[in-house]
Amino acid sequence: MKKIDVTDFKENIYELLEQVIKYDECINISTNKGNVIVLSEKNYNELIKSNNS
Repeated sequence: MKKIDVTDFKENIYELLEQVIKYDECINISTNKGNVIVLSEKNYNELIKSNNS
């Protein structure tokens, strides 16, 4: 999982989102108030499916 701060994410949002989709790579974005995880729709659906099994 790639870890970056929110400033880097804002500066490179398009490229980072493309990487998430293309390589199924999650991104951990750190902010002053906490962290956010960005994941592809494919990874999200797999996570939901595994939790419902």
